[in-house]
Amino acid sequence: MSEQSENPETLEWRIFLLGRQRGRGLMAIAVCAVTLWFVHGFGGSAWITGVAAAILIASLSSFLLPTRFRLDATHVLVRNPLYWRRRAWTEFRAYDHVGDRVSLRTLPHPSRLDHYRGMLIILDPARREEILAYIGQRISEDRHGSA
Repeated sequence: MSEQSENPETLEWRIFLLGRQRGRGLMAIAVCAVTLWFVHGFGGSAWITGVAAAILIASLSSFLLPTRFRLDATHVLVRNPLYWRRRAWTEFRAYDHVGDRVSLRTLPHPSRLDHYRGMLIILDPARREEILAYIGQRISEDRHGSA
């Protein structure tokens, strides 16, 4: 699930939520199949069904596909086969840590814009403390949100 980086200033790991949460994964796949069946039944077109399938897969890509996280001295990178996002550490003002997730925020206080402007980092359970310490170094403690 995780891989060690050659550079000690870089942390990199891979998370596959579908593999970790098989029950939820089977439910998501079943709901997608039923939705596509209804779309095909009511739309009657393979093209409409294909577009619906593409939209469903793209919207669930962070759950259905493996996601790689990379933290280096200057940037945060989150990517999977359908999604790629890279942001500089200097853009982040604070972070919140809840469970196995860290929300990097661009504003000093929680805001409704965090979902669009911030980044969500899913922690590798085996390296949780190491990753949290690394994030804490990059975002100074005076900018840290609630723990």
